[in-house]
Amino acid sequence: MSTGLNILIDWETIDQIMEANLLNTYQSITSGIKNLKAKKKLKDYEQKDLKQFETVLESLEVVGNWYIHDFDKKKRKKNK
Repeated sequence: MSTGLNILIDWETIDQIMEANLLNTYQSITSGIKNLKAKKKLKDYEQKDLKQFETVLESLEVVGNWYIHDFDKKKRKKNK
């Protein structure tokens, strides 16, 4: 049975991958919120999505500020 491919990655690269992923997720969630709020009338599932996106965004703020140096600056740059 094959165990797959093993790749060794240094901690700095792992941090860069995690930072990029968190910033991409943050940008995606904020974009989703903006798009839903731009609609005049939301369907039931869209209202649930909006509420969930806002909850996730709050969590991403906490994790981003903990994990990423200058998170506020980097997320503004990413959203431009």
